[in-house]
Amino acid sequence: MVRAAGAVLAVVAVLGSGTAVGGGATADPLRSLVTVPLPGEPANPAFEGRSVWVSIPAEALVLRLDARSGRRLARIKVTRADHRAFGGGPLAARRGTVWIAAAVHVDDDPSLPPSNSGWIGRLDTQTLRLRVTFVTGDAPAAVAVGPAGVWVSGGRTLRQVDPRTGRIVATLSLGRLLGDIAVGTDAVWVAAPHAGRLLRIDPRTRRVVRELRVGRTSGSGSLTLGSLLWAATDRGVVGVDPRTGVLVRRVAVQRPQSIAVDGRDVWVYAPTGLYYVTAGGTASRKFAAAAPAFGAVVARGGTIWLSDGVTQTLQRVGR
Repeated sequence: MVRAAGAVLAVVAVLGSGTAVGGGATADPLRSLVTVPLPGEPANPAFEGRSVWVSIPAEALVLRLDARSGRRLARIKVTRADHRAFGGGPLAARRGTVWIAAAVHVDDDPSLPPSNSGWIGRLDTQTLRLRVTFVTGDAPAAVAVGPAGVWVSGGRTLRQVDPRTGRIVATLSLGRLLGDIAVGTDAVWVAAPHAGRLLRIDPRTRRVVRELRVGRTSGSGSLTLGSLLWAATDRGVVGVDPRTGVLVRRVAVQRPQSIAVDGRDVWVYAPTGLYYVTAGGTASRKFAAAAPAFGAVVARGGTIWLSDGVTQTLQRVGR
């Protein structure tokens, strides 16, 4: 028997400078360039190399697409790597490796621990070899990678993962429900969305060194690290100075759940479309969704992809 925990995916409608964004798209709108139909609802995608990667948990698939054309480059069936690995989940990628957080519980395979609650995958983008590490306790739900390594959250548990082997090297029980993660050079940030806080963790001591109140989030939240650490709350997206931990920007939003940073550009995905947040704190809709969307945004080097669980598609937007 397999029970897959659905990933909470992205949505946002943004306001700028405390005033509501109007219903129509603003100047310099984006348009749909490529639409890729998928065999199921996607989890959060990721860029790596010249590819965009996406997991389809219900089909136990990871797809590799050309980041410009959307052409399928590879189809990885995770059960071929390990017959005990089912499902999939959110992705994170860096330096030739794609990481998967799979919140799947398998309770009828005697080769697995009775309390198995999911797995963490390490996928080599050159060989397409997938290594699977099964976990017990709280199921993996979010994964992030950065200079301070690979970190996975789920339930009340944060795990540090060896980037070379995929094995868990440390497990932290933080006593509150955790959400999304962002990994910098000297700090790991994890959302405690229901508590309305961000936790800053020293990756060397693995201790919480700061808690910042930003506002409650109904879902798992969204954290994205650029010159500011951007976080989603029910009342808005906030920007935090990652060096000092001080909240320096607040932009009112409706139900924010997905943010992408591409250089100086900050993008926010909403049921009504894609919004752009300027450095000055204003926001405008750049792409209008044809129907209410439920997905995530990833952006790099001016290339922007939107996932949508309603239509089960990936869509590249641009000018």
